[in-house]
Amino acid sequence: MLWCNLFKERWGIDNATFYAPVDSKSWKDVFIVQDRCDRVGLGLKIIMEGDDCFLVHQGQIQRHLGSREPESRTFDSFNNRGEESIDEEQPCSSILDKILFFVGDMETASLHAKRSRLL
Repeated sequence: MLWCNLFKERWGIDNATFYAPVDSKSWKDVFIVQDRCDRVGLGLKIIMEGDDCFLVHQGQIQRHLGSREPESRTFDSFNNRGEESIDEEQPCSSILDKILFFVGDMETASLHAKRSRLL
C-alpha cells in the first residue's frame, strides 16, 4: 500500500490506474520502472547504477552488463626461472568491458548535461 500511495503522489491517480501492477508484479516494481523511465528515458540505454552497468529499455533492465572493479589489483609473480619479476597489473577486465563502461559513463554524463540545459 505504501508504494501505491507513493506512486499516486508522484504520478497521479490516472497513471496509477493505467500502470497498476498485473500478475506477480508489485507496486514497488512498478514504481522503480516508472522512476527509471523518468531518469533515463524510454529508449534503449546503457546506464550505470553504482558500479554496475545495465542495458535498459522502457525503464526495465534487460541485461546486467557487468560490474566495475573498484580498484586494480597487483600481484608479485615469478618467471619461468624462479626469479621474482616486477609487479604486474592483473587484468580485471577486457578491453570490451572498458569500452562498455566508458559508453555507460558517457551516456550518464550526457543525460546530466541535457537535464541542466532543460532547467
